[in-house]
Amino acid sequence: EFDSQRHFATDYFRSDRFPEKCIVFEVEKGYLKGDSVIKKSKVWVVQNLFDCNSCHATQSNPDSRFCHLCGAKIAAPNGLPVDSLPEFEPTPITYQRFADSMLRHGKTDKAREYLMSGLDLDGNFAPIMTRLADILGHESKFADALELLNKANLIKPDPKTREKIQAIETKLNIFKQAQSLKLAPEEFEKLLNLIQK
Repeated sequence: EFDSQRHFATDYFRSDRFPEKCIVFEVEKGYLKGDSVIKKSKVWVVQNLFDCNSCHATQSNPDSRFCHLCGAKIAAPNGLPVDSLPEFEPTPITYQRFADSMLRHGKTDKAREYLMSGLDLDGNFAPIMTRLADILGHESKFADALELLNKANLIKPDPKTREKIQAIETKLNIFKQAQSLKLAPEEFEKLLNLIQK
């Protein structure tokens, strides 16, 4: 998330696909020493609601061009009127980065949404396929994960992807054998938990 103490926004964009005040691109790296900021990172930020430069009231509606309290024209901190801010056009890599962030925060469903949006832009983007396969594997959807990994490996052969394919194939075989044993639901659940480790 954008923090004016650590970041300098070079450009602002509108978007209903990304969280308010999120950083969508780092133009130039910043530097920290401990907790002290040596140099702020230069970033692009998605923002839909701004504060009025005259009375400092926050916009109540992202479509309003004038302050609802004093009537002044609303402008982004870089001086551009809010109605002239461009819509952010994400790339598959943008979606991948946001998915990775969601996974770090334990938000698997949101990560899946970002990955699916990335695949909508480029259905042959191998890094997104492998991330989505990881999620599917953790959900014990081994056949779907294997299909994605094989496709990703055809598009962009990679030893790490090959390792993942072998691991998923093993899990899928164990899963199929466990299904054929017709275990009690709680025993099957225990086995699934063991497979996931």
